[in-house]
Formats: sequence, C-alpha cells, structure tokens
Amino acid sequence: MVGGRPLCRLELDAAEAAFAKDGSSQTRIEDVAAAVGTADNYFVDRGVPVGALFDRRRDGAFARGDGVSADLGHAPFVTRLEATLTAAAMYFDTHLGLAPS
Repeated sequence: MVGGRPLCRLELDAAEAAFAKDGSSQTRIEDVAAAVGTADNYFVDRGVPVGALFDRRRDGAFARGDGVSADLGHAPFVTRLEATLTAAAMYFDTHLGLAPS
C-alpha cells in the first residue's frame, strides 16, 4: 500500500522496472518511490512494493500454469505437470526484475 491504498498496475510496473535496473538488493526504496512517481510515494520499507510484486508474479504464474493444464485436458498427469511447471518457469523467466543481483 502507498498512502493507505493498494499499488495500481502502473505503479507496480514502475517499481518492477526500478528493481530490474540495478537488481533488487541494490535498489534503494527512494529509487522505487521516485520511479512510481506518485504524490504520496513514501513506502515504509521495501517490503511493500516487493511483496506486491511477488503476489502479482505468483498469481500470473499460477494463471499461466492453470491455462496450460486446462489446454491439455485429459493428458496423463505427468505430462500436465511438466507442462504446467514449464509454463510457470517461463513466466518467471520473463519477469526477473526481482531476482537478486
């Protein structure tokens, strides 16, 4: 939350870009606040945007995996599991902004 409200999609995109620029361990919370650019851009700590981004990426990975699993219908369990895990891994691979540098 920022200013008592949840971060919106554009704010999360800006925060993720700030983390991706220098890596999550090197990015200062002031850099994230400046990137978000809201009038009430004060974060108590880096846990606020990082937590929101992790939630967003987790939900996206689950959605991607669920879609792949549903597409395979009645395929054997191992086939669906491998496809689901591969889709989730590929999703995370495209969103490495939170990976430690």
